[in-house]
Amino acid sequence: MISAQKLEGAGGHKVSGSVLTLVPDTGTTIDWDGVSPLVLSSTKSYTVTANQNSNVSIKMWGAGGACGYNYAQGITSTTSEGPGGGGGYTAGTISFVSGQTYTFRIGQGGIRTTVGNGVGATYQAGGIPSNVRPEYGGTQAGGYSAIFISTTVSQSNTLLLAGGGGGGYDSNYGNTGGAGGGSSGQDAYYQQGGTGGSQSVGGLPSIYNSATAGSALAGGIASSNVGGASLGGGGGGYFGGGGGNVGGGGGGSGYFKTSSPVSGASTTTGSSSTPGNSADASRGTSGQGGISGATGGTDGRIVLTKI
Repeated sequence: MISAQKLEGAGGHKVSGSVLTLVPDTGTTIDWDGVSPLVLSSTKSYTVTANQNSNVSIKMWGAGGACGYNYAQGITSTTSEGPGGGGGYTAGTISFVSGQTYTFRIGQGGIRTTVGNGVGATYQAGGIPSNVRPEYGGTQAGGYSAIFISTTVSQSNTLLLAGGGGGGYDSNYGNTGGAGGGSSGQDAYYQQGGTGGSQSVGGLPSIYNSATAGSALAGGIASSNVGGASLGGGGGGYFGGGGGNVGGGGGGSGYFKTSSPVSGASTTTGSSSTPGNSADASRGTSGQGGISGATGGTDGRIVLTKI
């Protein structure tokens, strides 16, 4: 969903007076005049040019991880589905500079997968390898939402980032994917789950079956347990969460730059399947971890308000 008062020029050209020109990876070029808040929650990536020097308040949520499977019954069961982790929340003010180009990315909600889907959701979350037995599934984590200065996506160019929640697992084992966000993402709630990413290192994976650690801007991959398991990938983040084995994935960490052009920033971890700052009306349904009976996590969101 994209909701705002917009000025759209013919052929997608910039309209005089616009604050930002956003070119999405799909859809029509948006020229935002700053009169109404701009909500970005469906298109996954934007190349953004500042048309004037402007201070803009930013709220963002990472995406939620998918709910898990019943370990004993695999993908045929709709019971005992452990929740996916909720996305994190990050907020702050960015002083956009005229003529500077930025990249906006919005995390994709984790999806429940069967065999063959491999590494997970967009920007950038863990998933399952392609050799999991087809009668068992894995759960993808949620991706991060972020704003980068430049078209080059890297940690060094990150201005604000909200981490994604880890993929869930079987609730019979008390397991939930770790929520994303904050200085460190949450750990998954089981001994074979992954841990959350931090400000300096990716989350640790399960020690079993070749699950992988989180890394810079990417969640870890869940185990290659060919015997089958309802394993969860690690959430995307500044450092991603670790992948699980018979367990969920850890949440990805949030991040904010502590100097210009960012000011007044903070980052908040979600709690279990609930996103960070969940009561904020600007959130809508974004960042929710998947719960029993619901397959996937919901996408992230970025909300811009000119100040």
